[in-house]
Amino acid sequence: MSLEVVERIDKVFGHLELKLVVDSGKVESKFTVTQDARFIEVVLEGRSYLEAPVIASRICGACSIAHFLASVNALENAMGVELPEDAMILKDAMNKAQIAQNNIVHLFFLALPDYYGLKTLGELLSKKPDLVKIGFKLNSLSLKAVDLLGGRIVNPNTYSVGGFRKDLARDRIEKVVKTLREAEDYAKQVLEKVIELELPELEDPAPNYVVVQSPQGYLNTSNNLYGSDGEVFLGIDYTKYIEEKIVEYSNSKAYYYKGKVFYVGSRARLNAYHERLLGYEDYISKILKESNNPFSNIKAKALEILYTIVDVRERLEEFLDKKPKLRTEFKVRAGEGVGVLEAPRGLLIHHYKVDNEGKITYANIITPTAFNSRHIEVSATKLGERVLEANGVDVGELQRKASMLIRAYDPCLPCAVHVTVLKSER
Repeated sequence: MSLEVVERIDKVFGHLELKLVVDSGKVESKFTVTQDARFIEVVLEGRSYLEAPVIASRICGACSIAHFLASVNALENAMGVELPEDAMILKDAMNKAQIAQNNIVHLFFLALPDYYGLKTLGELLSKKPDLVKIGFKLNSLSLKAVDLLGGRIVNPNTYSVGGFRKDLARDRIEKVVKTLREAEDYAKQVLEKVIELELPELEDPAPNYVVVQSPQGYLNTSNNLYGSDGEVFLGIDYTKYIEEKIVEYSNSKAYYYKGKVFYVGSRARLNAYHERLLGYEDYISKILKESNNPFSNIKAKALEILYTIVDVRERLEEFLDKKPKLRTEFKVRAGEGVGVLEAPRGLLIHHYKVDNEGKITYANIITPTAFNSRHIEVSATKLGERVLEANGVDVGELQRKASMLIRAYDPCLPCAVHVTVLKSER
């Protein structure tokens, strides 16, 4: 018997299909990004280094800060810009505030209805009004923090290559601290609800991951990458470790770490650095019991909401009693640089070459959803096999759990389809 199930996944950013082919008890899956191709790298070529981050931030509204910061990181590395420590701390704070806000949106607007047997946020509001109201309040507060740090809630304007455009006034920092302090209790309530959710059973068929190597603490920026096998390597050497392949049936490429399928994101970060999250041990011990289950990404996201809110608040409190140095002088020069960053959905890479005038001569962008594409496929295959073993050929159950699985990864399809044009000489 052969059966083909094509599921168009809703409650995700963008357009995708999951095709599951069931034949003689075996399952094959294809994760197909149907979002139209967007030639961002080509648009960047020839642009000034000052324009590139502004353009890159327009790749996706949800991920605009991550793309902006990965872009400036790549350009600063290309031109040898050495930032003051205070500027680096505030860049990390901006990124962490964005991660908190993105994780909130993913949980409440996209993923949580699945775990209460519901289809929409409206249904969740009817059944769990107090929980949804907490989510709305938490999202509002996190957006306020993002706005204060980035200058607006999308496409930040407080930073450019070399540092922040101007000093952050003490009253602005105080507002961020006050906002995040108010958000902490809401974040804790959300975490305690999410951590008790019952997940579909699934053992990770490819438990390999890659994250940005945090020099200390959790979610702090560096120029290195760290693999689940213990390998640490420079971001600029990513092509030596991460292979990309064209996928005929999708507008996104597929990626392999040392020839193996791998994943990125909150679950990867927690598996890599959970021992550094001091004060969160009770929560972590519960999540780690399921951390080999791809569905547990939602619980890792909930923990990151609380952690990032607390961490940013504590970091900014240190700025209240000093005048931070937030910018450095530099000379425009030719070079090549890679910016690696933990975006809300996982590892993000921006790779540029610039000439002596600071114009982009080469650009390559690889996003978390592109990295996760093959892992989603192998996990969907394993999930399909489990459903068949438990229920036989139950198309409805297969579709329901496959959709839940993809939403657990929180894919962002507009980010995943930045293909380049191959030029041939005739």
